[in-house]
Amino acid sequence: MPERIIRRINRLDASDRMYIGRFAIFIDADTWETFHLTGKDEEFVKCQFVQLLDEEGATIITGNEEHLYKTFLMDTLLVKYRRLILPDEFTQLYGVKRNQFIDLLLLEVIQEKGTPIPIYSKRLAFGILDIIPKDGKTKVPIPLELLIDIDSQQQYYSDLIIEINKAYSYGLYTATLVLIRKLFENLIIELLRARYGMANVQLFYNTDKGRFHNFSTLITNLQNKLDDFKPFTSSFGQDLIKFLSDLKEKGNASAHSLEIICDNKILQNWKSDINKYYKLVVFVIEKCSVGGH
Repeated sequence: MPERIIRRINRLDASDRMYIGRFAIFIDADTWETFHLTGKDEEFVKCQFVQLLDEEGATIITGNEEHLYKTFLMDTLLVKYRRLILPDEFTQLYGVKRNQFIDLLLLEVIQEKGTPIPIYSKRLAFGILDIIPKDGKTKVPIPLELLIDIDSQQQYYSDLIIEINKAYSYGLYTATLVLIRKLFENLIIELLRARYGMANVQLFYNTDKGRFHNFSTLITNLQNKLDDFKPFTSSFGQDLIKFLSDLKEKGNASAHSLEIICDNKILQNWKSDINKYYKLVVFVIEKCSVGGH
């Protein structure tokens, strides 16, 4: 996972004579050392631009283009200034100003005559509600685009929904789809267990192999039992089965192939159904009881 950072933009003055007048962002010592940055002449960090924010943290513009950011180390007797120099074409294109913030994904380090080194972070510098830049005390809110905009009272589902929304906000659409498949697979297991209890464990659990059934078998078993759920809601029908089957197919393709989902079109098209059927299944789980056969 590349590291995501957000930093205040500064304009370099006479103290940074080599790059006077250009814009740069501060890099903390931990990030600098983790990725073995040196500040040498031919060293760059390839970054994906996520968004530009104003001084109050409001989004000015979002994007996904990649640029090379020159590393720069100014070593004085008292302090080291570790910076990334913003590309001139970027600052000119977006009219960058001092004290704005830039939100970046650090992708790889490129050094002179060397093979690009992918960045795999030890941590994910991302806040659910906001980010506190390491170069100041100002809290900068980060809009977290919610694919699933429902709260769950259960810790497991709450954590999984947060992970889904994070992956979606980062543009990790393949991972998002696999996680959504995982969410509904677990919901169907819980639904069958709530409705039929452990006396009918074979509906959701393979006792011979000691593991839960795969998603395909769970969907088939649920489809065969649809009439049993009619007392709870008339919405429980073939539309739900079709949604689950489509999700299974797309999730399997994403998990078991080299294909990468590059845009959010499919997830945007599914967003309404994902939320609708999540709420429907949770509603029925709550209504079910082991004795309600």
